[in-house]
Amino acid sequence: MSDEREVLRTQAYGGSAKLRARQALWAFGEDQPATSRVTRAHRLSGAETIVDVGCGHGADLRALRRDGHRGPLIGVDFSVGMLAELEPTVADPVLADALALPLASGVADVVLAMHMLYHLGDIPAALIEFRRVLRRDGVFIASTNSVTSAPELIEPWSEAMVELGGPSFGGGSGHRFSVENGAGILGSVFGAVKLREVEGVFRVPEARIVRDYVASTDDLNEPMLPDHEAWEAVLDQVAAHAQSVIDREGCFTVTARGGIFVCRR
Repeated sequence: MSDEREVLRTQAYGGSAKLRARQALWAFGEDQPATSRVTRAHRLSGAETIVDVGCGHGADLRALRRDGHRGPLIGVDFSVGMLAELEPTVADPVLADALALPLASGVADVVLAMHMLYHLGDIPAALIEFRRVLRRDGVFIASTNSVTSAPELIEPWSEAMVELGGPSFGGGSGHRFSVENGAGILGSVFGAVKLREVEGVFRVPEARIVRDYVASTDDLNEPMLPDHEAWEAVLDQVAAHAQSVIDREGCFTVTARGGIFVCRR
């Protein structure tokens, strides 16, 4: 797991380009909400101190500011490249690992872990650390995917991986913390855990966007194949599949399923 974490820190999340390539696919939702996913998950006064662990380039923090949040925002990430894109006018950047936050106990009203817990090898230890920095009446919010998310993309991707000499692509780190097992994991640390499941339909107009999404995972998935040529063939095969669907139906539809957990002590 330590090797995987280093790949995540220096390559997969060394900068925002690959993350943005993945986010681009999710820009084609049927109904794009006006408010941030954090605001929709939990009612805020606007004055809370919020710590976003694994903040990346700060998308959730910017959305909170757009929602009118006035309180202190702190963005924590283990990637220098990601934090370089977090404007100090939006949030205070903190370079740190999730297992050792350089923050005082009880400093936060809200701690966020948005689509990041499945990257951690010791999730319970991280949750204990998150609870430490929360005030006694504080709230922990975590988002993740369902193991049934995006079958329209995962199934042809997995088939291509197997055909080109790799393993079936259907689980990976995403299964460490999912909608299906998240409540049990969170319940080992927090006394009250509530889940709001979400589902969205995304109609992607170009096969290039689908190819770029898959290509952005090369640091973790290409090593599972015999060589670089096999990885390129996987990308081409997934893109060809997406193009055939677009030619037939006018777009490549992806059904994303996930959830947001809201936890208290």
